[in-house]
Amino acid sequence: MFEATLRGVADIGFSYGHVFRYSKRGGTKSAQAPGQVSEAVKTSRSAALRAALEKSREKFLSGLFGRPLKIIVENKNPTRGVGANYIKVEVPQTAAPENSWMRVVLLTGGVGYCKGKKISDNAVIE
Repeated sequence: MFEATLRGVADIGFSYGHVFRYSKRGGTKSAQAPGQVSEAVKTSRSAALRAALEKSREKFLSGLFGRPLKIIVENKNPTRGVGANYIKVEVPQTAAPENSWMRVVLLTGGVGYCKGKKISDNAVIE
């Protein structure tokens, strides 16, 4: 099942994923289920899944580089916002009021915030 999960991550192309490990909860049927996975295997699988998700995110982001993206500004210093696809973008050396819209083009990816550059509302990006 774990290998199927890894294949699914690659096939679907997630932009983000959160990984957490199963832990036994007293009084539940699953806590008594046979074939429990060891902590060492859980640690190894968590690392492999995080790596697969990061690779998937990099692939997703690479398809956005050079394309316009509209973000809602959540922080004005430094200017940071989030797009409709939940990509977080920081726009260095740019000022904008919070809760305003800004058109940007993505320049680089990142684990936290991608770097972007402000573009004019009527700019044509190819």
